[in-house]
Amino acid sequence: MQYVRSLEQRVKQLEEDKSVLQARAQGWEPPPGEVWENPNSPADSTPLGGRPEAVVRALQVLEVREQLEREGGHDGEKALVREMCNVVWRKLEEAPQPRH
Repeated sequence: MQYVRSLEQRVKQLEEDKSVLQARAQGWEPPPGEVWENPNSPADSTPLGGRPEAVVRALQVLEVREQLEREGGHDGEKALVREMCNVVWRKLEEAPQPRH
């Protein structure tokens, strides 16, 4: 039961991270301290608003993978998140590239 709760907490944290990254992608910065922030994130140094959506998504996946590597956790959970990241990478690669 504790493992299920830890997975639920992880999902909640990832959803919060996703909302932060989506807000940054739209050019809106949340007030510091209100939500999770990664001080080493490349998104902090460059606004994402001017980047193509595929690049924004790729950066989000990369950030999730980097966070996973920094944190301790159950190997099964890490394997699941890695596989989810791999699926997103494949989808991004398969997506048609916009023409400028």
